[in-house]
Amino acid sequence: PVTETYVVTLNGNKVAEVPSNANRAPGSYTSQLPITIQAGATQGTYQVAITIAAAGQMGQGATSFTVQ
Repeated sequence: PVTETYVVTLNGNKVAEVPSNANRAPGSYTSQLPITIQAGATQGTYQVAITIAAAGQMGQGATSFTVQ
């Protein structure tokens, strides 16, 4: 199994953490996780840290999105 964990922060404060487990074949793959933003969400640039773990290996990545 592959474990993916998405942590969303705003100004260094965690606002969401979403773990996801999936069975995947060995090799490369693309993963997507929809994030719903509630009406009235605080404006700013949100950071998303992604950690992926499988078969004793771990990888990390990051992205961001802005609420205006």
